[in-house]
Amino acid sequence: MDKEKQLILDAANQYTEYITKNIPQTHNDEVRYYFSGSIAMLLIMGAKSFLRGTVAGKKFKPRGENIEIDPSSQTCLEQGIRASSSGDVDVVEIEDDYFLGFSSIYNTKRVRQNCSLTKTLFPTWREYLNGSIYLDLLNDDRKINAHNIACITLKDGTKVYTIDPVDLIFHKFADAISALRTSENAKAKGGDEYSDKKYKKDIKDFCSLVNGILPLIKDFDVSATLDEILTNNEQSAIKSLIEGKDEESARKFYQDCKPHIKSGNEQLFKKLFEEILNRFALVKSL
Repeated sequence: MDKEKQLILDAANQYTEYITKNIPQTHNDEVRYYFSGSIAMLLIMGAKSFLRGTVAGKKFKPRGENIEIDPSSQTCLEQGIRASSSGDVDVVEIEDDYFLGFSSIYNTKRVRQNCSLTKTLFPTWREYLNGSIYLDLLNDDRKINAHNIACITLKDGTKVYTIDPVDLIFHKFADAISALRTSENAKAKGGDEYSDKKYKKDIKDFCSLVNGILPLIKDFDVSATLDEILTNNEQSAIKSLIEGKDEESARKFYQDCKPHIKSGNEQLFKKLFEEILNRFALVKSL
């Protein structure tokens, strides 16, 4: 791994250690929140292993056994390491309003003082109320019936809760399609360099996760995973995409991703897209 990518991972780990120390993720064996978005991606990409699970009644219930990230998968995941482009923090609360009592933790000045590498992690800071980092509580505008998360073990043995890496793949897929639509609409009006760059970043993110995570999941069932996501998160981005029936964009994304799929993963990648396309006709029956 090159020095720049390692520095970004070090920054993500330093920042996560600071936040989880000051805002505990668990209390009396109950999970209070987990990381998603860019932070979760970096934690997964720099992880030693992960244990998939579901939160029910705030309790973490493992699904399967702990999955070790082998050197081949680690190399694939490293392809997607990058700094956060927006500088916001993606958090999903399981306990409502848990973060209200910890607003000072996210004060920009305080974070900089305690995390020397955060400028590496967030090159573009977005200051919110009272000079705090923009905190994106992802469950504020979504109805979540059950949380699919993972207990990530970092290289130093630290354990952190994030979104399930498999769920993150599907969310990244939906995010990429949204970026593609925005980019194509902008091109029709004269072009938008930002949207085009974001789409290319999403391709890289998505492919690094597909190449690095899916081959590690034994007997991976695409259909069952989609059923679970669509049922557990009624306002998920992937559900909105499927209901929109934008098959053309999905097929273009498939073609754009193909050159980035590792040799040996082609059939798994193809099966993933075939099942998603099948859902354009099936989503109403769920």
